[in-house]
This record gives sequence, structure tokens and C-alpha cells, in this order.
Amino acid sequence: MKLILVRHGETDYTIEKRYCGGAIDAPLNKKGIKQAQRLRRALSKHKIDVIYASPMIRTLQTADIALGRRRIKLIKDSLLRESNLGKWEGHTLDEIKKKFPRDVRKWYQDPLKYGATDGETPVMLHKRVTRFLRKLSLGNHNGRTIAIVTHSGPFRIVVGEMNGNGLNDFWKLEPKTCEYNILHYK
Repeated sequence: MKLILVRHGETDYTIEKRYCGGAIDAPLNKKGIKQAQRLRRALSKHKIDVIYASPMIRTLQTADIALGRRRIKLIKDSLLRESNLGKWEGHTLDEIKKKFPRDVRKWYQDPLKYGATDGETPVMLHKRVTRFLRKLSLGNHNGRTIAIVTHSGPFRIVVGEMNGNGLNDFWKLEPKTCEYNILHYK
């Protein structure tokens, strides 16, 4: 099956560099809406059979703007939500460093093992997103094109799984807002 993996468009949290995980339901801003409109043009040449999306407003808006006119079945899946960023939600990195210095030091020492204070680690996110991929592989999708509209964290996990690197490149990947990749999944 062919996967079209999409990160949602820009939100105000994105431009303010505020951590916006699975607890904050931030909508697209004006630029994010324009990004999704450009994405619609880019994806217009691709036949898409089904869309899976995180149930967050920013991913659903991106999917609706980019693909909604095509009347493709959209399935909301909470396994595609962004990482739970716990007490870091809504804060900038500078604010987090001041409020949670010990947790930030642990995170810098082992960024896969440690995550946000009272949130998910990348390892936990990996388990969740790979459950989605296993579920997808068990579905009747052979020969089909699937669009997945999600967030930066799950995007990184899917790319890592598709290129065989798992979590090794997790922090090296930084998908831009409304970026998409075309991947092949067996």
C-alpha cells in the first residue's frame, strides 16, 4: 500500500514555539489554512482511497481543506494523536527549563527514555503509533493509497518505521507544517 503521510498545518502554537501535544486542541491559523490549500493542489494528482487522521482539530482541518472536497472516507484514530506532553503543554522551552530543570536535564541526557513531565516518552509514543501501523497492515488496504494526517511526533515514528531505523532518527527528523511524504508499506 502507498501511504501519504501529512503533518498538519501551522497553528499559533507552532509560530510561538509552544509545546502543543495531545492535550491542546489548537486550530490552524491563517497561514496553516493556506498551507492546507497548497497541499490540496499538491495532492490533487494522487488517487487516495481512505484518510486516517488524529482527532485533533488541527489535523481534521488540514484533512478537510486538503482532501475534503474529494469525499474520501475519513477515519479518526486516537493512536495518531500527538505525544502527551504533560506539564510542558502550552509552554516554550525556556519556560519549561525554568519550571522543570531536573526533568529537562534527564531529557537531554536520554531523550528517548525521558519525556515531558507527566507526559509520554518517545518510546511510549512509538508503541502507540506502531499499534496503528499494525492495525493498518491488517486492514484490507493492499494496492490502496492511504493518507495519514497527523503530528510531528507520530510523523517521525512512521518515517522511522518505514526506513527501518525505528526511533534512531526520531530527533533528527523535523517535519515542517503541512509537509508530506509518500511511503510504501507492506
